[in-house]
Formats: sequence, C-alpha cells, structure tokens
Amino acid sequence: MFRVLAAVLALLFSGQAQAAPAPAPAALCVANYSNAAWGLVYRGALLGSDGVLRPYDLKDFTGEAARTLLMGEDDARLATIMASPAAGAVDPAVLAEKLALVQAAAGGPYGPRRSVARDRGAFTVTCYTAAGRPVLITEEGDWQQENQSPAARELRAWLETVDPRFRSR
Repeated sequence: MFRVLAAVLALLFSGQAQAAPAPAPAALCVANYSNAAWGLVYRGALLGSDGVLRPYDLKDFTGEAARTLLMGEDDARLATIMASPAAGAVDPAVLAEKLALVQAAAGGPYGPRRSVARDRGAFTVTCYTAAGRPVLITEEGDWQQENQSPAARELRAWLETVDPRFRSR
C-alpha cells in the first residue's frame, strides 16, 4: 500500500520549492493514520529516540520537500522526513525503560489479523528496538491486529498518555 501512496504523493506535490527539514533522530515509536479512500490522509506522531515528540501531517508538507518521498520507504522514515519537533520531551530514563518494553514486546504473541471494515484506512502504532527492528503494537482500520504481550499493552497505555495521536481512532 505504501508504494501506491508514495507514487500518489510524487504526482500530487510538484509545486513550489521548499527546503527539506533536517532529519530527526531515529524513531522509538510511530503512530500513523493513512487513508486514501475519501481523499489522501497521512498523519501521526513520531517519538524520537531523543525523547522529542514530532507530529506530522501530509497536508502541511508540500513542494520540493514532498519530492524527497521515495517509493519503498517505510512509515518511520517518511515520518522522520516530515516531522517537526513539538514542545516538551520525555525524560531519558523513562525512554530507556520503554525501550526495554519494546524489546520485550518484540516476540508477541500477536492476535489474528482480521479484515474488519473497508475504507477506514490504517491506524498503526509501531515501535523500534535498539537495533531498529520494527515491532507492531497495534493495527486498526480496514485490518485489525494487536500485539498481546503485557509489555506491548503497557507500552501502548503509556504512549497514549504521551500524545493523543497514539490513541486509536
């Protein structure tokens, strides 16, 4: 699906020149909502490994910078390119604790992935281990799947207190 989205973005954004933002630190967790059923929507928040929250929304991303979106990039990389820092940051000691939860959640178990609707898009929360391995925490929308490990549940509950963008739709 992302390759289609990237192709659409490349076609849509050929407007005025705009400098690309500086790359953000690696992602710890990303909440992302995308939907192309009723108009192109791509927004969410990236919690960087530096503890800074970076919200993003495609509607705020235009011009030359949009052309840097290459086909095949994953959601975390795209969010990093698009995101601008928000106020505040998470304490580094808390981040270290949460990174350990990501590692614990990496093995699942996962519930079954089910098709539950159409045209609802995709809301995902994905976190990344210290080695950069993606760990799905939850997926909702057209498809539904949840990481059922206690560590994933604790991580998701905490993320929802960090920013409302980590809450399901």
